[in-house]
Amino acid sequence: SFGFDSHKRSNLFFLDDTTLLTSVGNVLVFINVKTSDQSYFEGLRDGGIGAVAVHPSRKFIALAEIYPQPSIFIFQYPSMALYRILRGGTTRAYSDIAFNAKGDKLASVGADPDYMLTVWNWKSQEITLKSKAFSQDVYKVSFAPENDGILTTSGMGHIKFWQMSATFTGLKLQGYLGKFGASELSDIAAFIQLPDGKVLSSTETGNMLLWDGGMIKCEIATKGKRPCHIGKIEVLLMIDSSEVFTAGEDGYVRVWDFETIDNADVTSETAGPTGAPVSSSGPAQARVFEMEFLEEFLIGKDVMIKNMIRSLDNPSQYLILDQQGHIYKLDTKQRFIASSLSFHSGGVAGLGISPSCHAMVSLGADGAIHLYDYIKKAMLAREKYSSGGSCLANIPETLDGRGCTVAAGFTDGVLRIISYQPPPIDINHATFYLQYAFKPHKGPIAGIAISPDGTYLATYGATDKTVFFFKVDSKPTTAGSHSSDKSPVAFDKKNIKILPIGFLEMEDCVIQIAFSSDNHTGNIEPLDETEESDDDEEDEEDELSGKLALIVTKSGPMFSARVPHPSRVNTQLTYQLDAATLKLNQWHLIVPALKLVPVPKQEEEGQDVNKKPSSPGSSAPLPDKSNETKINSPPSNDKNDGRIGSAVRKARGLCISETSPISQVLYLPGGYFLASVVNKYGEGEIRSLKFGSPDKSRLIVLGKSKFTDMRLSPSGKYLIAGTESGMTCVRQVKIDEMLLHKWELGHETYEHYSKAFNDLALGIKMQRGVTQGGLPTDRIYDGQYWFGHVHDSDRGMISNISMSFDEAFICSAGHDGGIFLFRFNPKVIEERDSPLVDAIDMDGQEQTQDIVDKNVYTIQEYKIKSERDREIAEAEQKKQAMRDYIAELRSEYLKVLANIELNGAPLPALRVDPDLEEDIEAETLDRVANVRKELEWISEKESIGPNKLKRKFLDNIQTSHIRVTALKTTYAVSTFRTLKLPEKADYNIQTLINNERAVSRGLNGENRSLGPTQGAGAEGVGIGHDRTRGVATKKALKEPTDSRSKLEARKALRAERALMWKQLMDAKPDDNYEDRRDVAAIRYAEAHMVIKLRDHKKGLVNFIKEQNEEVRRINGQLRQLGDGKEDYGIWTPEMDQGCYPEERYIVSEADIEALKKEEAANLNKKATDGDFGGFGGGGGAKKEATLAPSTGAENSNQASEPMNGRVSVLKTLVDAFDTRLLHGKSTSTQKLENYVKTFDQSVQALMHERVALEGDVKIVDMKLLLLYREWTHLKEFEKHDNYLAEKLQLKQAEKTDIADKIKECQEKLNAKKAEIEAIISQEKDLQDEFHRTLGDNNKYEEILTKVFRKKIKRVKKKVRTGDEEDEDEEEEEEEEEDEDEDFDDEDDENNEDENIEACPPDLDKHIWDTVLELREKKLDLEEFLVEIQKAIEGFKKENDSLIKKEKIIDLNLRATESEIQDFQTQKQRKLNELDVVVPLRLHQIQYLEDNVLPQDLSQALIFVNSGLHKLKNRIKELQQEKLDIRKNHKELKKMHVSLIKSRKEKQLKLTEFEGRAIDVQMLKFGQTIDLEKLERMGINRNADELREKLQKEDNKRMKELETCDRDIKHLKDTLTDVTRQNTMLLENLVNQTDAHHTLEEALNLSQSTVNAEYSGLQKKDIQERDKLITLVQMQATEIDILKREIEMLIRKPVRQPATVPRNASKVAYGRASGVKGYAPVAEAGEVVDMMAVGGAVAAGSAEAFGPHDVAGEVVEVGDE
Repeated sequence: SFGFDSHKRSNLFFLDDTTLLTSVGNVLVFINVKTSDQSYFEGLRDGGIGAVAVHPSRKFIALAEIYPQPSIFIFQYPSMALYRILRGGTTRAYSDIAFNAKGDKLASVGADPDYMLTVWNWKSQEITLKSKAFSQDVYKVSFAPENDGILTTSGMGHIKFWQMSATFTGLKLQGYLGKFGASELSDIAAFIQLPDGKVLSSTETGNMLLWDGGMIKCEIATKGKRPCHIGKIEVLLMIDSSEVFTAGEDGYVRVWDFETIDNADVTSETAGPTGAPVSSSGPAQARVFEMEFLEEFLIGKDVMIKNMIRSLDNPSQYLILDQQGHIYKLDTKQRFIASSLSFHSGGVAGLGISPSCHAMVSLGADGAIHLYDYIKKAMLAREKYSSGGSCLANIPETLDGRGCTVAAGFTDGVLRIISYQPPPIDINHATFYLQYAFKPHKGPIAGIAISPDGTYLATYGATDKTVFFFKVDSKPTTAGSHSSDKSPVAFDKKNIKILPIGFLEMEDCVIQIAFSSDNHTGNIEPLDETEESDDDEEDEEDELSGKLALIVTKSGPMFSARVPHPSRVNTQLTYQLDAATLKLNQWHLIVPALKLVPVPKQEEEGQDVNKKPSSPGSSAPLPDKSNETKINSPPSNDKNDGRIGSAVRKARGLCISETSPISQVLYLPGGYFLASVVNKYGEGEIRSLKFGSPDKSRLIVLGKSKFTDMRLSPSGKYLIAGTESGMTCVRQVKIDEMLLHKWELGHETYEHYSKAFNDLALGIKMQRGVTQGGLPTDRIYDGQYWFGHVHDSDRGMISNISMSFDEAFICSAGHDGGIFLFRFNPKVIEERDSPLVDAIDMDGQEQTQDIVDKNVYTIQEYKIKSERDREIAEAEQKKQAMRDYIAELRSEYLKVLANIELNGAPLPALRVDPDLEEDIEAETLDRVANVRKELEWISEKESIGPNKLKRKFLDNIQTSHIRVTALKTTYAVSTFRTLKLPEKADYNIQTLINNERAVSRGLNGENRSLGPTQGAGAEGVGIGHDRTRGVATKKALKEPTDSRSKLEARKALRAERALMWKQLMDAKPDDNYEDRRDVAAIRYAEAHMVIKLRDHKKGLVNFIKEQNEEVRRINGQLRQLGDGKEDYGIWTPEMDQGCYPEERYIVSEADIEALKKEEAANLNKKATDGDFGGFGGGGGAKKEATLAPSTGAENSNQASEPMNGRVSVLKTLVDAFDTRLLHGKSTSTQKLENYVKTFDQSVQALMHERVALEGDVKIVDMKLLLLYREWTHLKEFEKHDNYLAEKLQLKQAEKTDIADKIKECQEKLNAKKAEIEAIISQEKDLQDEFHRTLGDNNKYEEILTKVFRKKIKRVKKKVRTGDEEDEDEEEEEEEEEDEDEDFDDEDDENNEDENIEACPPDLDKHIWDTVLELREKKLDLEEFLVEIQKAIEGFKKENDSLIKKEKIIDLNLRATESEIQDFQTQKQRKLNELDVVVPLRLHQIQYLEDNVLPQDLSQALIFVNSGLHKLKNRIKELQQEKLDIRKNHKELKKMHVSLIKSRKEKQLKLTEFEGRAIDVQMLKFGQTIDLEKLERMGINRNADELREKLQKEDNKRMKELETCDRDIKHLKDTLTDVTRQNTMLLENLVNQTDAHHTLEEALNLSQSTVNAEYSGLQKKDIQERDKLITLVQMQATEIDILKREIEMLIRKPVRQPATVPRNASKVAYGRASGVKGYAPVAEAGEVVDMMAVGGAVAAGSAEAFGPHDVAGEVVEVGDE
């Protein structure tokens, strides 16, 4: 083995000083660390090895496998004899196992899906304890070194501590998870258990965690809180209780002081070991303890340490496993580090064996390529590339005569042609030499195909669905000559050129390509004498026409293509090829439609797993290697381990169809090819096919899974293949087995194939040279087949399988990292001398530049880019030439103008073309028109985007977000943004309503049809009934303990719920009913809705502006009168921008100008503070205001001169007018303040109402979320629910069928019994007639009686026709033989009566004839009676078998019903786990700590007060029940003693009576007689009559039971229909809710991006004063009315009945206490005791905890 599993933890063990144990795939590998020799031990079954553990004494090895129902095998070491087998620990695979320190116990941990932790007493092969470890991957399990009763497991995101505790019910395995607390949650790959019980574990972050009692005591880091390692810590070792070794992904091994770690602790003022304080900023931060390591060792820069073990002979030496593919030796004393072993990291992508020497090359997923000498079992060289490897293929000898060149594909899409030195290598030269490097694909290369003659090469990508073809051209002298005078020529890129042809895009990813070797021109079928071969000219023409190939896609279809010659492909612009160029055609099988034959169950179920398979393709038995110590085969009880016997496969018939996918293809000459077809059962079939005959094939090999690689040996005698499940196969083939020219049976079936194989095996025996020292003999079948299972069945898919050139070795490589080499024919190992192969000086050749950058262009991208660059360069050249020409013309034009100015010539005289200006004008107009069209197009284009946004986010809004703010306060109120319902919403809503009505009507009708028992059971728990009866009923429901009583209790509970639902539906009002409270609420909303407030505010703002104008007028008059004492400021409110969202689309010219100015201002970065933005109203108003006083003053001065005598009179008049103006001004101001105050109060009241409504909306959203979660759970369970329903229906149908058969059989029995009675009556009549014939005192009475009773031999006469004659004759012969035996027994008794057949002489002949006739009739009746009795026996047997089947069916039916009940319980449990949000008042929360409400309420429980009292009362009831039970127990004990005494007395009397009966029988008969048997032999008419009555009674009861069953089935169907309708309603509701949430989120998102600008208000004319006063009075009156309505509504809040979902459960589960009970709505007078908002609430809905009336008070949700 050259492979290693470097990703598996705990995969290195020292067995002694020199032996190292590891596992690869399905093989245990024993490595001698000193000599590097290896020995192997294959797994016992064809699965894999999950985990390995070594006993502390190192005398035993435990192997845990990967297999369906896996086992743990214990082997003795070093004999490897099987010692113990442990079964039943897990279901699929084991992830880790470990012995305890004493070695008497074993712990195992299972992998997905059960993750089961099992503790074994492995010597007695018994399970001690068992429990589920966790719900995710578990990496490690370990016993505590000091205490076997303590275990620890760790894995993905957890660590768990286990303890074996003795309880009163026995030993239990109790586990508790470690709580990370403030530390970051992490995967824990390693841990160690300290002597004092603490646990030290690793983390992903690089720190260590110290656990104590399930909690983190502290987190350990280095100084400055730097992590102990950079990256994950994978190794933790405690050495001699003094040091702790850690190693991780950073490549460091660090040593820590054990005492410091053990005593590490952190407090608020804790200091580190050196005295440095460690700060902690708060409780949320992790408790970090800082310390320094003692020493460290750097293993390597790119090293990722996965495992580390200590040497047994030298305590200072360690072996370190590097995940990157190395094993290192570390000596801590000498500080010495050396690499001892190298291998691939991860899977092996490809494998290539040299066709000319014993060299082998492997390519790993890690990007490394290795060279091996498999004869010497040594790795010679290693080269690593920049990306991971994906595939590998050998270059044919036609191109490389040395056979030392490979083509390698990588994950970055790069194809590399690499040559290497054949062994022995020369260290002075490079081992690997890169010949070519291409990048044909963007993604990983899935595979490489090379034509057999080496002229064509193809690569296909794993993800890009492309196939790239290359043409390989070589000079004639380098074509790989094999002449005797010339050695093979090596691959040289000077002589061999690889030219790209092109790539083809497929509809699906390609998984394989196979080239034809002869383009179907060859012939491997026998030729007639007249046939001749083709000429060389046809070969040349075939070469130019291309190469035929088969392309296999991932989905299964296969295509034929002809890859063209490069000369016939145009690749100047692109390398892309079309399907027509390649003549791409799909090839598929033609399979006739066959009926599937049912598989016999006995063969399938009773297959013995230890039986050697009788035909190829069956699973191999347990190994028995000739060169190892033999072990006893483990006894296997696995009947369902996936093995399929030969009989099952034969019964299947043809298992392929026309659509069967093809996974692999191998081309043969003459149009033949081998194809791996996946049949209907997922098995792989390798079939021989011919390109022109898709309707027939022959089966070559059959495997359990599809084949992933197959090829022929160099000689063509063997077919080797590998499968997806890791199986390898070798089959000896002959050309006749693959030819189809004489095959006329279509597609060969396994039955015909197996028969031909067995016939061949009789004549061909196994070649002894193959098995002696070679392949294991137990895997070879009749010398023709060999199956190997050395790879992991889960992840060990075979990537390559190859055979050496001398056919002495077979090598396989898999994705599990294993590379296994088998010696196939040890007698034939061909050694080729080194002179046969010319060495090539690789160092002297020109080095090929490798492709390292992953972003390098592919071949196609480079072609397109180069063409594009050429076009750009040509365009730039043309542009530059035109620029130079224009510049030259411009300079000439300037020179001409200069000359004109100097000469003074007039310009018109220089006009060459008078019409030039008109042409230019026309051209200008055309260009202007084009520009306008372009602008129109741009405008239309720019408007499309906003229109799309509008249609997407705004057109579907029903109610926009309208926001109204108060005028002088900060209050604001807004509407809820709602969406328009979809077009189908009305239809869906109406459908929901109709379905709900139909369901309610159906339930009401069903409730009316309930029987008296159900009605009585439901009466006591109805809503509004007597509480005492309800409590009594609930108590009665809790009493039963057996299953039947529980079933009755469930039925009563269902009846109770049905009655409650009926009463609820009866109380439902009519659809047209309108509640007065709802009507009042609607009126209130209409009067106070936001839109009306907005309109009211708009009118108020306009009114304020009008009043302001009036105030300005009064102020102007006051200023004209010269009154400057009072100067009132004018307050002018404005409407909010969010009041009119519908005006967002209105844009005025002023808005456009403002936007332009704003953009210009932003560009120039100049602010225009105080400017009016182009509007002149403000400046004009101010100027007018300033000019008004001066005008009044001038007029007064001019008038003062003639009016000096009347100054006092005018002054009086002015004062009066001033007073009147001031009064009007104050009145207007007061009115405005009142209006504003009233409006602000309305806004405030509506805002409070909106807050309450928003809370209700949030509660509804949470309820919808709960319903959605319930719906998702129900959808998850729907499939299994339907499956169980179908299963139940099937079982019920079987029950009905078997009942009908039993009934029919019973009727037949009754008919036969009636016939028996008729025969008995006829016999009695014959007896009477016989006595009448004899008469009285007949002297021959004795003789005639003997004649009458004598049995004679008679020939049975029956009328037979057709085919029944032969069968009846055989039956008659058998019956005659039986009768002869009976008569022989009676010969001795009848010897003396031989002569009684003669009639006495003096007897009347008529009497004699009558007696003989009566005897004949008597014998006929007896024979008929015997036949009837035989028929009765047959009917009884049939009846007994039917009754047994009925019992089995009843058992299955009950099991199915129990399964359904368990599933319903599980479904209800899942629904009960859903969290429900319930609003509570503060006085309802009684969960206090030190009279303070705690911050964490997760441990609290919501409960009703009545339920709490019931639980307290239940405690007393349980105590009383205990006393009653104890009292009953004492009485039963006394009764038991008395019954025992009575039984002893009865037994004594029975013994005495039996003795008497025996004495009587001995005296009377001389022997004991079986009275029961005697009674059965005789005919007891009384018993028959009783049986008949019993049968009639049974039939009557059976009919009643059938009637009851039909009623139950009908009720169940009704319940299923109702449940299905409820599910449909929930689905529709969830769909509507999802659409609502989606649209609401989209609108909320668009709200922040789409804003509208207020366009301003239009002013109205000033109205008359009287009209304004009237309007104000009307509004004041309306406001007073609204205030009164508000006060009335506040005193009496609106209540709406809560709608309870039909399928909502009323049971609440508590997480903390585990208490389960009802949570009904509290009635008036009860005190609701709500403990807190718990994590688990009543499952299904939150309506049970909605607003309730408690003690006459109103409970408002969320009100404190």
